[in-house]
Amino acid sequence: MTTPQLMRLLLPKSLASAGWDIVKSRRDVEGILFDDEDPPESLHPALRAVDGVALGHTHFGQPEIDAALGCAWSGALASDTTTSMWRR
Repeated sequence: MTTPQLMRLLLPKSLASAGWDIVKSRRDVEGILFDDEDPPESLHPALRAVDGVALGHTHFGQPEIDAALGCAWSGALASDTTTSMWRR
């Protein structure tokens, strides 16, 4: 049996505990906390080291997209439970 590849996801502090429970239940996912109150440029080093990012109310503009060259996924969490995503 092969070990699944670990996907590292940058997840906002505002993510509901149910979301963290899902992440913790997955052997193939590592959730990395970031404070979505911090300025977006503070994410740049972390964006270079993860496979994806979920955004709460964090601004994600062209500088963040450029810093996220290794990211495969980005998702924006909305209060009405809809999610928008982009894939690189």
